[in-house]
Amino acid sequence: MRGRFLSASDRGFVLSVAAVESRRGDMLEWKGETVTVPGEFVRSMEERHGATGKTVLLAGAGLAGFFVAYAAFGPGVGGSTPGGAGGGGSPR
Repeated sequence: MRGRFLSASDRGFVLSVAAVESRRGDMLEWKGETVTVPGEFVRSMEERHGATGKTVLLAGAGLAGFFVAYAAFGPGVGGSTPGGAGGGGSPR
């Protein structure tokens, strides 16, 4: 069973289930239904955490890429014409 741990109660562990794996290895997707699993049925639990170092590295690379693109292409297209002259009236 794969899912998000919500809480522990006197009846067992409360999970928001994402998938269930059968004995044959087939994965069945769930949509986050809440299930209470009695503690005696739990053989093992694994906990996953985000990798802080990799997240910081990815954010830094994205920021560096933004600055490189900004330096290469400039601030983008503005709404005025060069020199500040408007396209006022019609030519005669």
